[in-house]
Amino acid sequence: SPLPPRPHMPPGQPGQPLGYQPTMHAPPMMYPPQMMHPPMMHQPQMHLSLIDPHVAAEQAAKHAREQAAQGAKAAKEKAQKREEDALDEQWEVQKAAVQKARNVKTEAFRELLCEVQAKKKLTVSSKWNTIKLAISSDPRYRELARAGTAEQMFKEFLKELEDKQKEDHQKAVQ
Repeated sequence: SPLPPRPHMPPGQPGQPLGYQPTMHAPPMMYPPQMMHPPMMHQPQMHLSLIDPHVAAEQAAKHAREQAAQGAKAAKEKAQKREEDALDEQWEVQKAAVQKARNVKTEAFRELLCEVQAKKKLTVSSKWNTIKLAISSDPRYRELARAGTAEQMFKEFLKELEDKQKEDHQKAVQ
C-alpha cells in the first residue's frame, strides 16, 4: 500500500514543494557581439566567514595559531642567534687570552736568550743542545719547552742575530 502524502505536499504532486508552480523557461539572452561575457547580474559572493560566525571564529583561531607559531619560531631563531653570538664572543675572548699568554711566554723566552747572549754563551754558531743545557732550569724555557716551540724560537733568534751581525759588518766596511 502506498504511503500517505506528507502534510505539506498537496496530493497529486509528489516531491514538489508546497505552492510549486511550473514556470516557462525564457529563451537565452542575446548580447551584443562586442561583449564576450554576459554582464554581472549578481553581487560577488560574500565570504563564508562574514555569514557564519562559527566559521569566522574558526578562521580567527587558526590565524591566531599560525601567528603564535610564527612568533615562537622567530623567537627561537633569535634566541639561537644570540646564543651563537655569545659563544663566538667567548671564543674570541679565549683566543685573545691564549694569544696574549703565548706572547708573554715568547717575550720572556726572548729575554732569556738575550741574557744568555749578553753573558757571551750564545753566538751565531751556538748549537741548540748546548744552549738547552744551559737554560734548562729556567722557568721561561720550561714554559716554551712544554709547548714545543723553544727550539723554533731559538732558531729564529739565531737568524735575527746573524742578520744583525751582517748589517753591523756592512756598516763597518762602509
